[in-house]
Amino acid sequence: MSTNVRGRGRRTQALPKMQVSKLSQFQEEKLLIYFNFFDDNKDGLLEKNDFENLQRKIVDYAAWPEKSSLANWCREIHNTFFHSLCERKAAMILDASDDGSHDISIIKDTDTTHIAVEEWLSMWEKLLHGAMSMNDFPVWLQLLPKVLFEVVDVKGDSVIDEEELEEYYSGFLKLEDHDPKDIARRAYNDITDNGKYPLNVQSFEQCFANFLLGRSTNFGPGKYILAAFVDTIEDKIQIILPKDDVIERRPGAKRRRFSSNPSVKRYWRNA
Repeated sequence: MSTNVRGRGRRTQALPKMQVSKLSQFQEEKLLIYFNFFDDNKDGLLEKNDFENLQRKIVDYAAWPEKSSLANWCREIHNTFFHSLCERKAAMILDASDDGSHDISIIKDTDTTHIAVEEWLSMWEKLLHGAMSMNDFPVWLQLLPKVLFEVVDVKGDSVIDEEELEEYYSGFLKLEDHDPKDIARRAYNDITDNGKYPLNVQSFEQCFANFLLGRSTNFGPGKYILAAFVDTIEDKIQIILPKDDVIERRPGAKRRRFSSNPSVKRYWRNA
């Protein structure tokens, strides 16, 4: 079995003979941004300490008491998410074993206490296959947007307003390449149809599903979940050229790089 050298000079076993990804190029870049959301120390691995640090970040941002019901609920869901990823990694190792024997001893040669980028993408390929809504995902995954909604809803009134979105972008995501106030205004107007509908947990879950399931750059309000691809022009015709990573748009429209996110490029080179 081959090995890869990953962050901090540690050696980790690579998954054997993974199949070529069926994710679109856009899906891969989007999922790498989601990976980066959890990867607190930016070492290209998801580990237990990343989720512990995320928990502290959430509690501090939302001003929840450490032992409050919301804090405990959030911790339990993220712990379940991480352990489920590790279990899926072990299952994938067995499925990809060379001899097809599904010998559980093969797992002993592999570190299943963390998730690398290529493993994350392989898991999502399976999770997204055939999914049409959040209801098609495991329960532990369906709870993730509910947790994030509570984080954004700092006023605790079960509705997210434009001010809370701005604070989420600036204080939690810490956007640097965009104006949080402008993104919040655009997000709120797009999601609520200029205030006609409330941004409650149900509409937030729909946006989250749109973020996960969208296959092309004009994938709707899901881009506002992590402020990913917010500069994308929603063209009717888009052709992705894999060689130079450029989107061709309608005649007269500008050509632009598929992603300018430096963390995505770094992970993609390392994967």
